[in-house]
Amino acid sequence: MKQLRRVFDIKGLGVIAGCYVKDGRITKDSTVVVWRGNQKIGEGSIKTLQRDKKAVKEVHSGYECAFMIDGVSDFQVDDRIECFVQVAEKPKK
Repeated sequence: MKQLRRVFDIKGLGVIAGCYVKDGRITKDSTVVVWRGNQKIGEGSIKTLQRDKKAVKEVHSGYECAFMIDGVSDFQVDDRIECFVQVAEKPKK
């Protein structure tokens, strides 16, 4: 589970979510679903991912990060984040 801790609205850039990764990991090629309680707020792909003000490809549990999601900007503190990577199914022979 990932939990939003801060929301930054940066003029000219967009809305950035500050998140703590409690378990699992967040990867730059992930699709993200944002939840507020039991309500799905939005879904999109990660546009930028940073840790310690450096662009990274992934962030593991126990660390904080910041990211922007294509198509989602209505973040609030304590929203939950679910990340997943879609993997193409291998054709059966």
